[in-house]
Amino acid sequence: MYQPDSGTLTVDLRRLELSFSVNKRNLFASKQLQSEIDPDQSAGTWFGLLSMIVLREITSGWDSIPLKQRSIIIPLGTMSYKKRGIHVGITIENSGDYARYAINEVLGRLDCPAEPRLLYLKAQYHAFTSFVIPDPLTGRTGTEEAFQCLSCGLCQPWAPLTSGPAASIVCLSHLSPRRNYYPSGMKVMAQVYWDPELTMTIQNDGFRDIVEGIYAKSEQLSVFEAQQTLLPALEPAGDRHLMCRSHTRRRIYERSNPGIDSHAADTKYYARDGWRTTGSRDHVFQCTELIHAWPSQMATHPDLAAMLQTWPSIGGYSGSYDKVLLSDLLDTRLSTDWGSLVTLCQSSTKENIHHLMFLFATMSFRPDADMDAIKTLIAFVVIESMRNLVPPKWPLYSHFKQGHVPSLHSLTVMIKPCLIPYGDDERTRLGFGLTPKHRRKLVAAQSRHEMQAEEDTKTLANFLLRQWPCAEPTIEGFSVGVLINIEQALKLISDEWLRLFQNFELSQHVSVVQEVLDSHRSTKKREHPVLEVPEQTVFPIRCRGGEFPTLFQLLKKTGMGDGRPLDHRDDLSRTIVVKHNHHYGSPLDHKNEKLKGPVVVSIPTKCVDPNPPPFREGQELKKIIDTVDRYGDICYIKPLKEISSIVTSGGMKT
Repeated sequence: MYQPDSGTLTVDLRRLELSFSVNKRNLFASKQLQSEIDPDQSAGTWFGLLSMIVLREITSGWDSIPLKQRSIIIPLGTMSYKKRGIHVGITIENSGDYARYAINEVLGRLDCPAEPRLLYLKAQYHAFTSFVIPDPLTGRTGTEEAFQCLSCGLCQPWAPLTSGPAASIVCLSHLSPRRNYYPSGMKVMAQVYWDPELTMTIQNDGFRDIVEGIYAKSEQLSVFEAQQTLLPALEPAGDRHLMCRSHTRRRIYERSNPGIDSHAADTKYYARDGWRTTGSRDHVFQCTELIHAWPSQMATHPDLAAMLQTWPSIGGYSGSYDKVLLSDLLDTRLSTDWGSLVTLCQSSTKENIHHLMFLFATMSFRPDADMDAIKTLIAFVVIESMRNLVPPKWPLYSHFKQGHVPSLHSLTVMIKPCLIPYGDDERTRLGFGLTPKHRRKLVAAQSRHEMQAEEDTKTLANFLLRQWPCAEPTIEGFSVGVLINIEQALKLISDEWLRLFQNFELSQHVSVVQEVLDSHRSTKKREHPVLEVPEQTVFPIRCRGGEFPTLFQLLKKTGMGDGRPLDHRDDLSRTIVVKHNHHYGSPLDHKNEKLKGPVVVSIPTKCVDPNPPPFREGQELKKIIDTVDRYGDICYIKPLKEISSIVTSGGMKT
């Protein structure tokens, strides 16, 4: 900092190669940046970042005019932070480089060149200066803005990351707290490692997934680079389930971001009273129905060998199936347990029908159950002729192919590595010192040796093929001198020979089984049962209130007749009009609910009480009025007598 005699106060930042001098507005201005330090040092974002300067552009010259465009300059150095109350203060060491970000108030963001280091630094400072209140510039919190930056296309690596951008990525990964189970090995409690110098608002579990995604893309791109850069490794993230669960729970109280948040697909709700069918239910029904019916004909598999060829290995018929746990039954691998299941089915009878139904129903409950294989196993149970078949007793069959036998070509390929090579001759020792004639003799001798070796290979292969089928070939009777290491050749051939022989015997057994299946094949399709929901009795909705009728409600009701005196009513029969009461009454059926209007019911005369309830109540009311007339207040006599006359006359006209 200096001030010459004929100049203004000047500040030189030598490491940044910047110079600021006081202009006519008494503000520091920089010719290199064509900007002056803005009196308003609030950028609308990055609150708490102490190592930044807000500038505003000016026109060139002493009488410069300030413009609206503002920007931020920050050094590119090591970041340090410290908690200050509910905020965090961030300082950056001066390493001699600086970055400049333009404040775009129209779009509400900070702009910078599309350089990975600048982009990741912007996301880093947004994340570390986040607060619960959105920033005025972006309208989002720092965490939301960081997520938006890291998820945009500009931040996706198009080349392997270098040390500068990788440092920002690693720093962002530290914002995800590490979560582990406590005690380890038991999913009882969780232990969370928070950074005490950062607020819980800043620390978010969502950063880990984004950082790992960027790192993974960088590793994929590094394959095409001749010189790979060693990047710093990410710290252990802890348990994945705990991290995802915490992130999901936190998103409930945060604003959704459609571009970042990935919500699980909604599961279709199936009402409990609605009829539906699933693949697992169909599998269970097919198995139980077949075993329960015990048919002599069924829909068998048309090509059992093709089904077995899809399995890399097939369990032998010498073992026994002894799985009893539900988890083991559901996880049964039919390929490895095929032989033991066939043995179990062949030894079962109708007495074991319930055990078989439970066994195959459980195995077929998987959505991806191989029903062709399971139906074939059931055929070994219900078809009598299949229970009498005798399978081969080898413990395992690998890479089964129907009718696969050793060939001359396959044996010669296995024998060739065991040929006795042609030895060294004068060509190795003398080199170019040999005469052409002598060299031609040596070449011819080598050719004869190779031809003889090829002929010997075919001779030995044909000798072994004449022994097929057998479990192990021998060289007894082979007295021809050959250019082959016969012992080594037999060791190479014996394993493959035994595998082919085992598969050959299985192939013969499968052919017999297929013949039986074809003879008991039925093209009739069994229909699945349909649950018929019977018509149910529906009770009407009862409205609350009115359980205890008042005297006025009782007097308001008409009698059982049409209002005439009882002695003038029909003596043969009386008609009662019954209206549907949706508040009180017996259960109503769906069909009865369609009836509208009153229902007319005829009651014989002998069933009618000569003194109906309204008449008896009228007589009792008259006695009460007479008593009140003698001893009570005279003001109540007149209305009571009017009510009594209405009751005794047969009802009230409404």
